[in-house]
Amino acid sequence: MSHRVEGRTNIYTVFEPPTNMAARAVRQIIDRFCNGSVERLLAGMVDSEVIDSRELKDLAAKIARAKARKGD
Repeated sequence: MSHRVEGRTNIYTVFEPPTNMAARAVRQIIDRFCNGSVERLLAGMVDSEVIDSRELKDLAAKIARAKARKGD
């Protein structure tokens, strides 16, 4: 958190990386519109052609790498 002074008023600003803010916003979307299901969100994005086949392959590779790191 940082702040600046304007006259006699302190203006506070919370700094959060954009990726953290985006992740939190997406979590709210998943909870509200997809009943908490990430799979349902992604399936809808694929069905609506928001994610193309190249992006889907990249995402599958990232998931596989994450699973390998976790030992699943």
